Amino acid sequence: MMSIPRCGRKEALKAAFTALMTADAGKVADAVNALAARLSEEAAERKLTAKEQLILRLNDQYPKVSCAIATRLPAVTPSLP
Repeated sequence: MMSIPRCGRKEALKAAFTALMTADAGKVADAVNALAARLSEEAAERKLTAKEQLILRLNDQYPKVSCAIATRLPAVTPSLP
């Protein structure tokens, strides 16, 4: 992971989020679908991490971009039912 000076983190996050949101929708969809397919296959072989489970759940509920966002934001431990 690259080190970003504290004063530049907000700008770096904004730039990364902007790049993601303005990326070609087809490429984002293809990448998200490939990730979801891989994780679904791996779920049969091993227990997925909380973040991987979140990615699959987000992909089911909010396809495409929301899943891609989850892979780039800091991990949070959600309180799930």
